[in-house]
Amino acid sequence: MKSEKSTLSVLFYLKRDKVKKNGLVPIHARITVDGQITQFNTKLEIGETAWKSGKVMGRSFDATRINSTLNEIRAGIHTHYHTLQQRDGYVTAERVKNAFLGKEEKEKTIIAFFEQHNEQFLLKVCNDLTTRKTYSRYELTKNRLINFMKEKYKVSDMPVHEAAIMVDDYETCKTVLPELQKVLPALDVRSWDEIQPALKLMFSWTDMINSIILVIFLLALSFGIVNTMLMAVLERTRELGMLACIGMSKRRIFNMIMLETLFLTCVGSIIGIIIGSLVIGFTAKSGIDLTFMLKDQFEDYGFGSIVYPVLNIKIYVEIVLLVLLAGIISAIYPAKKALSLNPLEAIRNN
Repeated sequence: MKSEKSTLSVLFYLKRDKVKKNGLVPIHARITVDGQITQFNTKLEIGETAWKSGKVMGRSFDATRINSTLNEIRAGIHTHYHTLQQRDGYVTAERVKNAFLGKEEKEKTIIAFFEQHNEQFLLKVCNDLTTRKTYSRYELTKNRLINFMKEKYKVSDMPVHEAAIMVDDYETCKTVLPELQKVLPALDVRSWDEIQPALKLMFSWTDMINSIILVIFLLALSFGIVNTMLMAVLERTRELGMLACIGMSKRRIFNMIMLETLFLTCVGSIIGIIIGSLVIGFTAKSGIDLTFMLKDQFEDYGFGSIVYPVLNIKIYVEIVLLVLLAGIISAIYPAKKALSLNPLEAIRNN
């Protein structure tokens, strides 16, 4: 298991609201891990005037003894912090404190969780809220899991430090996460972007790059449409002049150019959608092997080197609408160019 990087801070301070009758003040330790704070009494005491910047001033016997003890406490906290980090892959301030004070929580096991679930489910069976047949299936699953661990790992149970819950897509996490945090208040429930902030940053960069590429494509499309329709207007100067002479209004000429551009854009969009759907349909089954470029870099984040494209109707609709909008905007200049023609001069044009 790869450990998740976190930050640790240890601070010693005086609990000034707990001054004793002899004038001494208790020294407390504050542990901060990733912004989470917990504290405990070090069982040490000192006069308030002798304390400065987290330590006792002076070189007296008591000052040396207390400062030495505080350094030992700090070193012990750091030791337990790194032990938990390497063993479990995640650390909280409360777990570090409990480990240092010898109150580390008992490890929970897979079968213990299973038995707890089955006991709660059995209560529903007794209250006629569900069927005993389903309960029997859960018990059968538990027994098969025990047999599997005995056969594979030679043990009947295994400790569990974390559990991964898979959802249909990462957007679902936004609704599932609050529910899990509400149901499991005693556990540290985090979403994928909290566990892997680097992956979240990578997705953000990917979205930004995709947006930039889309803008570049739309600009290229716009210039292509402007060039095509402008050439069409220049090549049909005589015909446009003839239409103006026989009484066609400028509004109808403008609408004709715009509709022609719209039809051209629609036909191109339909052909592009068909070709894109065929490519995605083929690669969705076989996948796109990126091993030659990425090797096994994504495996650190739980991804494979083979990408399987998915046909997203929402993205298709958005892109088609953007293409149509780009086509309509691009047709304005050629249409206005057609309106600026002088009918008589246009007729004389060969």
